[in-house]
Amino acid sequence: MKNLVILYLDVIFLINFVFNLVLIIAAGGILQMRLSLMRVVLAASLGGIYAVLVSLPQFYLLANLLPKIIVSMLMAAVSLKYVNISLYVRFWATMFLAAFALGGAILGLGYFNVTLQAGEPIFLMELPGVSLTLAVVGAALALVLGKNLISILHQSIFKKDFLIPLTISIGDKSAELVGLVDTGNHLRDPLTGNPVIIVEYQAMDDLLPTSVGAFLSSQIDPEMGEMVDIFGIEGWGKRIRLIPFTSVGKEHGVMMGFKPDQVIIDNKGRKIIKNNIIIGLCEQALCPDNSYHALVNPKTVQ
Repeated sequence: MKNLVILYLDVIFLINFVFNLVLIIAAGGILQMRLSLMRVVLAASLGGIYAVLVSLPQFYLLANLLPKIIVSMLMAAVSLKYVNISLYVRFWATMFLAAFALGGAILGLGYFNVTLQAGEPIFLMELPGVSLTLAVVGAALALVLGKNLISILHQSIFKKDFLIPLTISIGDKSAELVGLVDTGNHLRDPLTGNPVIIVEYQAMDDLLPTSVGAFLSSQIDPEMGEMVDIFGIEGWGKRIRLIPFTSVGKEHGVMMGFKPDQVIIDNKGRKIIKNNIIIGLCEQALCPDNSYHALVNPKTVQ
């Protein structure tokens, strides 16, 4: 005999409401969009109501693919105020990516492949191979672990939308390059809390003292006192920064950085001028096809 899990309709609504709420907020966060709380709640409620209707035998046709797509599009539309079609499609697609990455498929197995029997006042839902507890626990774990995966998937698909021109200035010199807005870059200067943009050293070569390249090539972990002594001679003592970071294979790394006079960010035609940016220097290439040469902290484009 197959295991049957008894679910109240209000439980079905609540589970889907919370899950949809998280998906919408995650999509908005990834795209750095400010969403109205009322609109988010309405959109999540729409998804919850749809899940309840799908659970009713008389509405079984709503479980087909087309109604699911239509409802998801309506949820995206309700979540947003008026936006252009490109941004709407990106938001809708990001919701789909979030659903898969955050464990939507786990809950989907339960709701999309169900055998229902009428009851008073409940319905018996047969979840093939997936218990309700497993679905909820799996979704919760995915919510905790899936944020970076969503960002990676989204950037892979919409990479060109994350590329922005940068102009970095020191004195009367400047360097122009393309950066990728990297949702995984949360580096900050430990002294001031200012956001860090990671830039390939080669892209900044004309702005920097020759001793900087020699220091980076030495593969020696930087120490502040030593760097101030070296670069102080060239008037760079006050610009130098040490930025701690963690990466695969290097748990306690330290990146050499400096404070430029100004960074101009061209965010889709909107010029953003920043005087508090720290530039972290990376000796290796950041992109195999050289389509960008910097990883931009999302905080710098807000």
